[in-house]
Amino acid sequence: MERIIEQLTAVCGRNKLFAFLNASTAVFLALIFYVQLTVALISSNISTSQFLILLTAYYSVPGTFQLLVSYLIYRFCDNRIALLSFGAPILASLLNFFLSPPVVFISEAYFLMVNFLYTVFYGWRRELLFIYTAFIFSLILSSPFSSFNKIFYLITLIFVLAFSTISGIAFNIFLRLLEINHYLDAVSPFELKQELERLFKKFFPYQKLTPDSVFKKRRVEGLKNPVVSIPLNHFLHKVSEKMKLLEEIERKERREREIIELLSIVEELKDPYTRGHSQNVASYSEAIAKKMGLREDEVKTLRMAALLHDIGKLSVPDWVLIKPSSLSDEEFKLIKLHTVLGERILSRIEGFEEVAKVVRHHHEKIDGSGYPDGLKGEEIPLLSRIISVADIYDALTSDRPYRKALTPEEAIKIMEELPLDEEVFRVARKVLPGLKRTAFPVLYPELEELDRYKKTYVKRNFTKGNYSSDFCIFLIRFKNEETLLSFLDQILNIPADYVATFPINSTSQILVCSREAEKHLIPLLSAAEIERIV
Repeated sequence: MERIIEQLTAVCGRNKLFAFLNASTAVFLALIFYVQLTVALISSNISTSQFLILLTAYYSVPGTFQLLVSYLIYRFCDNRIALLSFGAPILASLLNFFLSPPVVFISEAYFLMVNFLYTVFYGWRRELLFIYTAFIFSLILSSPFSSFNKIFYLITLIFVLAFSTISGIAFNIFLRLLEINHYLDAVSPFELKQELERLFKKFFPYQKLTPDSVFKKRRVEGLKNPVVSIPLNHFLHKVSEKMKLLEEIERKERREREIIELLSIVEELKDPYTRGHSQNVASYSEAIAKKMGLREDEVKTLRMAALLHDIGKLSVPDWVLIKPSSLSDEEFKLIKLHTVLGERILSRIEGFEEVAKVVRHHHEKIDGSGYPDGLKGEEIPLLSRIISVADIYDALTSDRPYRKALTPEEAIKIMEELPLDEEVFRVARKVLPGLKRTAFPVLYPELEELDRYKKTYVKRNFTKGNYSSDFCIFLIRFKNEETLLSFLDQILNIPADYVATFPINSTSQILVCSREAEKHLIPLLSAAEIERIV
């Protein structure tokens, strides 16, 4: 049964299988006819000449015609040609006008078998009424029976024909239900939504049914015809189940997208200078991936990873993220941790293993100079290489605390000197300049005040306290970064109203303090590891 279903669901399977069985029926009945005539010849009911004439007439007319029709059905996969299969038994019945003895038995059996096969594979069609009428009329005219026997013969033939038709239709419904189950269980909800129109033509080829007409009329059209309504209602029930599943999947994916976008927004709330960065990187990455011909599932993974590529920065201190000058080695170590932390966070979510891997490696470089693992070339996941290019491009074309945004042309020129994937960059330089960077608005009015405070904080670089006009300035050089960090920790404990530091480089600072704080700072500045320049 599984094999039959596979045949029926294959391309042109229904027609090819019918063609094969139709030809087999012709050969089988030809053998039966040969056996019947051989028995008649041996029992001396017919002569040798009659034997040869009957065989020649039967094989050359209906037999050859049926094999030709079977070939045409198999060759062109057109179910309209299948109606010609009834021509062979009708031709066999017409031979009764010319042959003696007549071949009534074989033509009846032939017609009933073809009728059963046709209704099994194609169901009921109105054209069958005309075919039945033509066949019965030809048999009555050519049969050798008397008037009384003809009436009895006609009633018997109609009864057997009705039984053959009803049985064939019942099998047709059964096979169609199996076919519907087999196909709809295998097809995904997304494919089903796209192929509904084709499926109606596949399962209900003779009914003018469309998804809109059926779902709007609530199956009324199908209920008028039980031959259509049984498989149709079953089909609609299965489709409804798939559509509910699809709605649930789409609702889940929509919720997932909203959560991902929310996480990316939460991450960007820490830095007023990178507002919208993740959304832009996601858009740029998606455009590059589509141009490169990546699969839809890969593009989806890429977009999620791009939106969340900086999620690890939630753990990085604000003053490091928004520092207007170059970072110290210690600060840069903190920044580099965001890729590993991003992976750790995302790997805890079921189904995000690939996204987490892409996020971990989005700062790797082709020459191995990147972080956190120093991967080279194709060791770096392709999606990470794409995000890396999009990330750098967006960073260069957006305002940062230490410089203004570059033009797309200036950004591309700088990127030519960087160790980027050649194939990804080749596509990016064609795609990215044509894309407009989206300026995402501030979501809430309260954020404007917070952003303004953070930007002011960056410019002043407060360590402690409030501004005072009565202050003094020191220019200090430290022996190393550890001495600098130790000094900054100590001045936090000074009971003074104003102390601020301005970094020059990794070991030099400008210290601004109030007169009250000065007397507490002088002892600290006298340490051997600290050089007071001013």
